[in-house]
Amino acid sequence: MPKKITSKNLGFFMFLRYILLFLFVLTNIFSFLLPQATIKASFYIISIFTQATLTNSTIIFQSHSIEIIPACIALSAYYLLLILNLSTPMPIKKRAYSLILTFALLFLVNVFRIAVFSFIFVSSQSLFTAFHFITWILLSSIIVFLVWYTGIKVFDIREIPVYSDLKFLVKQIRA
Repeated sequence: MPKKITSKNLGFFMFLRYILLFLFVLTNIFSFLLPQATIKASFYIISIFTQATLTNSTIIFQSHSIEIIPACIALSAYYLLLILNLSTPMPIKKRAYSLILTFALLFLVNVFRIAVFSFIFVSSQSLFTAFHFITWILLSSIIVFLVWYTGIKVFDIREIPVYSDLKFLVKQIRA
């Protein structure tokens, strides 16, 4: 028979979530995992449509070279999704699936963006600059919001990041 969930357990798990979040940020784990995966996936998509070579973080095709710099990887977007996930109370299984879905969606959108922008760059560098500016400044936050919102809808997440934890703590203090 499963253990009864008490407010003491909930408080402990909340503390554990924030410690885990701190450790993820402290270790900068995404900077080890995501750059090569993003570069290789982007290269693969580009190489489907044209002959390309990959050297370190540079993709060369159609007499142009495109260097995928750290900002292209969107590490801060992954951290924001991690913060939203770990600062929202939910069962562990739902949390794991939510992380998998939101990270996978962000990864796919980002790789697609890099591939499309690479072809735009080859055809028109001024058009590339405009599109890059628009997505970087305006659409990046919207993309992260839409990815998080998709996770909320798919997994029926009803709690609010940070606020639900604060509400729980205030309730515990008043009890």
